[in-house]
Amino acid sequence: MRRRRAPPDRMPRRTKEDAAATRDALLDAAEAVFGARGVAAASLADVAAAAGVTRGALYWHFRDKADLLQAMLARAAFPFEQQWRSAIDEGDPLGQLERSFVKVLRGVAAEPRLQCLHAMVHDPAEPGGGMGPVHAQQRRIRAAFLDRCNALLRCARRTGQLRPRIVVRHAAFGLDALLDGLLHNWMLDRTEFDLVRVGRAAAAAYLDGLRRAS
Repeated sequence: MRRRRAPPDRMPRRTKEDAAATRDALLDAAEAVFGARGVAAASLADVAAAAGVTRGALYWHFRDKADLLQAMLARAAFPFEQQWRSAIDEGDPLGQLERSFVKVLRGVAAEPRLQCLHAMVHDPAEPGGGMGPVHAQQRRIRAAFLDRCNALLRCARRTGQLRPRIVVRHAAFGLDALLDGLLHNWMLDRTEFDLVRVGRAAAAAYLDGLRRAS
């Protein structure tokens, strides 16, 4: 008895689902392999083996290591960047800036994917070694964060929340440095302090220094 073939309209969907599942498995494997061995030391063959697929399957999805790294960071960073795209609160821009800052910290604390990528970017053993795409994407993420800070601080100036002598651009760089320092120190020893609780207090203290007295 001949086996019935699946209806034609179902076959492309199954193929797409399989391809998406294989791509996700490769990205998961790359995060684990690059996180454990470093980007320069690990090969695409290592990633394919960890994902349980052939090298041909890997090259069907990704041209090279740089392409794979870009896909890893894009997958992790997309929901992270979405947190900064809400409309500006004209009534309380400094309060919104503090809330956005804390959302970033909460996102990193809850997302191993972001922690892995942050560790790779700041790994002194990886000055080059294929990290160019990661560093480029990190610069784009940082630029988006700075744009958001500048926009909210300019709004704070218009609404009279900001002290008169504060330079908006300098204040935005200071907030970026505070964020980067908190993340870097927390990644060195995650038991030393609670990232969200301490980060919220640090951001509040910094922004209070920018705020015009009532």
